[in-house]
Parts: sequence; C-alpha cells; structure tokens
Amino acid sequence: MNKGGIAALAVALTIAAVVAGCGSGGGTASLSKAEYIKQASAVCDKATKQAQTEFANFVSELAKEPKTQQANEAAQTEVANTILIPGKEQELEGLKKLDAPKGDEERVEEITGALEDGIEATRKDSGHAVTNSGKTFAKAQVLAAKYGLKNC
Repeated sequence: MNKGGIAALAVALTIAAVVAGCGSGGGTASLSKAEYIKQASAVCDKATKQAQTEFANFVSELAKEPKTQQANEAAQTEVANTILIPGKEQELEGLKKLDAPKGDEERVEEITGALEDGIEATRKDSGHAVTNSGKTFAKAQVLAAKYGLKNC
C-alpha cells in the first residue's frame, strides 16, 4: 500500500472509532436514572449505527479515488461535514429531548456541553478533528460512560 493509501486508511479507522463514540435532557417529565440511561443509550446507538452505515458507504467510494495528500484532506473535510458533525448533532438533539433524572441535571448538561464542544471543535478544524476525533469527543465519551450511558 502506498503512502497515500496508508494515510486514507488511517483516517478511515480513526473516524470509525469516533463514530462509535454521547450526551442531556429537555422534555417534560423527569425520568428515573435507569430509564434515562436506557433511552439515551438508544439515542446514541441509533446515531452511531446511522453514521457507521454512512461512513462505510463513504469509504467504499473513497477506495475508488486517487490517493493523494490533497484527496485525503478533502476526504477528512467531507467526512467531518457530512457524517461526523451531522451524526453528533443528531445524537445531541436526541439527548436534549430527554429529561434528565431529578438531581442529575448538571451531570447530564455537562455531558451534552462536552458533546457540543466536540462538535464546535470539529467545525473549526475538520481535518484535525477527524484525525484526532477520539480526543475531540473524549470528554463527552468519558462523562457519558461514567454516568452509565452505552455507545455514547
């Protein structure tokens, strides 16, 4: 595999890792923590599966393209703008529709705030965010996991 192909593969693997990676409340009635975790994890799972499907399709198409540094940079920007950001925004919207358990509002807001920060960082520097997406969304993922959310 040539240098461009290796770079494209590295980008693809990094994005796949973050696509698997969550967030808050905002409906009408407070959920129990167990119910919130169940519903929020389902939101994250749905967004993740959709992003993974879109990413797999993107990688299939990318394999047909020439492997150059410029093509890799363009692919990173495209992935950020068409898959990563919309997927994370879908996740964030779904999480914000849920009501945080009574007494856990701050923790849930911290999770969604960290997710928003990751989205904003991706918008500002899509290339860096894509190649370092594990770091870009790490705070949100750690907070979500500590709270008990799965696949966020």
